[in-house]
Amino acid sequence: MDKLLKNKKLLIFIGIVLVIIIVVYFLKSTERNDTTVLFNCKDSKSITARFDLKNDKGVDLKLSDGRVMFLPHAISADGAKYTNQEESIVFWNRGNTAFITEGRGSSVTFEDCVIDGGMALR
Repeated sequence: MDKLLKNKKLLIFIGIVLVIIIVVYFLKSTERNDTTVLFNCKDSKSITARFDLKNDKGVDLKLSDGRVMFLPHAISADGAKYTNQEESIVFWNRGNTAFITEGRGSSVTFEDCVIDGGMALR
C-alpha cells in the first residue's frame, strides 16, 4: 500500500511538472513579436505599419490609398529606414513620426505623419 501511495504522489508530481511546462511553452509562443501602429498624415492620409520586433527584417505597410507592401529594413544614420531594392519607395520612421518618399526625385507622398495617440515606438 505504501508503494502505491508513493507511485501516486510521483505521478501527481510529474503531472504538475508537465502542466507547468505546457503553460510556460504556451505563454512563450503567444508573446507578441510585432506591433501595429497607425500614423495619421497630412491631407487626411494614413499609414498602418506592422513592425516585426523580434527579427526587425522590415515593415508591412497599408496605405490609405489602398496599397499594401512589405519594405525591408535598410541602413540609416538617423531613425529607421525601410525601402525596396530600387529605393523607389522609402518609409522613414523616427520616434512617433514618419513619412514616405517615392520615385526618382524622392517626392514626399505621405508627410507629417504622427502615431495616432502620440506614443513613440521603441
